[in-house]
Amino acid sequence: MTLTMSPEQIAAEAALLDEAERTRTQIRQTTSVYPTMTMDDAYAIQSAWLDIKVERGEAVVGHKIGLTSRAMQAAMKIDTPDSGFLTADMVFEPNTTIDAARFTDPKLEIELAFVLATDLAGTDLTIDDVLDATDSVTPSIELIAARSFRVDAETGRTRTVLDTISDNAADASLEDRRLNTNSREAGYCSALSSLASQCDALFNEIMKIRACRKARRSVEVECANEIMRSHCDEILAIGQTLASNGGLSVSSATAELRVAIQAQRNQVSQLRVFLETLRTASTLPLPAKSKLVVGVRGEEAEIKTIDLDDVLKEIYSTSRELTDISLSDTLSKLFLSETTSSESAAPPSRHFARRSVDRESAEPR
Repeated sequence: MTLTMSPEQIAAEAALLDEAERTRTQIRQTTSVYPTMTMDDAYAIQSAWLDIKVERGEAVVGHKIGLTSRAMQAAMKIDTPDSGFLTADMVFEPNTTIDAARFTDPKLEIELAFVLATDLAGTDLTIDDVLDATDSVTPSIELIAARSFRVDAETGRTRTVLDTISDNAADASLEDRRLNTNSREAGYCSALSSLASQCDALFNEIMKIRACRKARRSVEVECANEIMRSHCDEILAIGQTLASNGGLSVSSATAELRVAIQAQRNQVSQLRVFLETLRTASTLPLPAKSKLVVGVRGEEAEIKTIDLDDVLKEIYSTSRELTDISLSDTLSKLFLSETTSSESAAPPSRHFARRSVDRESAEPR
């Protein structure tokens, strides 16, 4: 403990602060007289002031920790919390009328008051120790006052945390809004009842959403069924048209369609295999700017190559599809310089005569 002030000086400052509170007259800052005072000096002055109050018959009922937030510390231009004492005369009941003239430079602050069930003592207390000793936590109103000037009018000097601590952490009065056990239990029951009501409302909203989803699903199914029915009607109409054409039966038309569809499927399958081969080849560790080519080696070890891209372009520029015939014709054309007509090898085209007039025009003359 570091003290720079004598016991007499400490007692004198405590007496000045007590007189300032009783006469509602602010005094100069303590640090303006003792600029080298320490925090131990400040708490010694506060303790001496408490002794004066206890000698007058006041009883200690609690303690105050102030300036815990950074915002308040910035407002007071200090960088550490402070603490003070609470006596019975400093506590007022809710709905009490307070005369502001009783206090010097009064201000109101909203605080959280911890009502303790057991006393706390020692220097190694933890948060769990405080919570275990706490009976309840309740909002409260603190009235703060400054017995010494916050800012000196003549010098413009702002008081420091040492002045605040000496001044009992600016504490002047506190509202006692303590809840008894029955009141707390009633509050808990009310909160639980409110929570249950909110859960019921949430459940009802969920059921409404579920009903809406079911209705939407029903509409989607009905729309799908309607689409299927419309397509079935179109197919039946086509079937009736084909059946009414005497020169073409439905079974023969169906067979022709199946052959055409199977041919298309075969072409797609071949193209997929071919593209998969190309994709695999493209992943090979080839040198930079390499190209895939198709080549032919002659008897004299002469190799003729053509870019694969050019081969594909030639195939699709002539036949528009990749088949064994189109590939053979293209390779013959590019490597043998002989044009083999793919038209002679191509299967004969099929003509569907839907009407008698079409059949007559399609027959050779």
